[in-house]
Order: sequence, then C-alpha cells, then structure tokens
Amino acid sequence: MIARQEIHKNGIELICRYSMIYTRLAAVLRKVAILQEFIKNRCAGSPAETIASLKKSSTQRVFEIIQSSKTGVDPLYIIEMTGLKEEKIARILHKLFKCGEVRIESGGLYVAVAGR
Repeated sequence: MIARQEIHKNGIELICRYSMIYTRLAAVLRKVAILQEFIKNRCAGSPAETIASLKKSSTQRVFEIIQSSKTGVDPLYIIEMTGLKEEKIARILHKLFKCGEVRIESGGLYVAVAGR
C-alpha cells in the first residue's frame, strides 16, 4: 500500500468511529434530557411542600393520593407516585380498607370513603 492509500483508509476508519461515537452520544443525551424532564415534573412542588411530604408517613401519603382522586386509584399508580415497594403498598391498602378509610371499587380501584 502506498502512503496515500493508507492515509485514506485510516481516515475513513476514523470517520466511521467518530460517526458511531457521535450517534451513541446523541442517544445518551436524549435519555438524559428525558430523565431531567421527568425529575422536573416529579419535583414540581415548592421545596417546603416537598419537605413536608417527606415528613408524612407512608400511610398518610397513600391516603392523600387516594383522596385526591375522583374515580379511584390503581395500586400500580400509587407505587409510581410514592416509590414504595409493592408489598408495603399492599399492607397499607389492606390496613386502610380494614379501618374503613377506603373501599374497593370494581377493577381493583381504591376510593376514599366519603365523610371520613
């Protein structure tokens, strides 16, 4: 191979590598932007509001989520909103149901009992 052909071959390899790295970097930056938007939306409340909600017990937070819903709440939605484990949510919902604070609608939706 003459030097010119070798330089051309190495140049093409570098361009291919650069293109591959650029594509992967662009994908990572898109994922970071999506995560930043998710975090921004999740922490939309004021800092005082966020601190106050962290001081509440898990049962209080779950009950407030159920109370704020008009049509009822699915346990998976509660898991998403609180970040608690499925077993803990199941125990809390069972306790709230036994105390008469919530009732179970068709489709497994939990609704706050009126007047409580």
